[in-house]
Amino acid sequence: MATIEHIDAMLIAEDIEATVDFYCDKLGFELGFLIKEGIIPFASVYRDDTSINFREGKISSHPGENGGIVLQVDDVDEFYEEIKKRGALSENFPQSYPGIREHPPEDKDYGIRDMFLVDPNGYIIQILTPLEEED
Repeated sequence: MATIEHIDAMLIAEDIEATVDFYCDKLGFELGFLIKEGIIPFASVYRDDTSINFREGKISSHPGENGGIVLQVDDVDEFYEEIKKRGALSENFPQSYPGIREHPPEDKDYGIRDMFLVDPNGYIIQILTPLEEED
């Protein structure tokens, strides 16, 4: 059986430029490209070995209703401090929405330490680091 070695996300963004700014300025991604002319504006951002693609379109304004992404990082606490300094967290962070609760890093009994935030499009972003297994 073939092995999947890499996956990239494709998400809808109502304002492609504001979305690119959030991911680059607030989450530390870099712009791969932004195409505003053509049939549908399209952009790609990347960080390390991960890229997220966006195409402009209409989405629900209810956080979590359109899904989200999961980023596994080597140190969720360090990532949290970095994005907090960059202003990625909303003024009202943490907030609770139907089906999702934003929160800073916390341990979960199923073996991860994670945090949740919601991006400007209402996508859930879960950022996690697996916990070390105890002997």
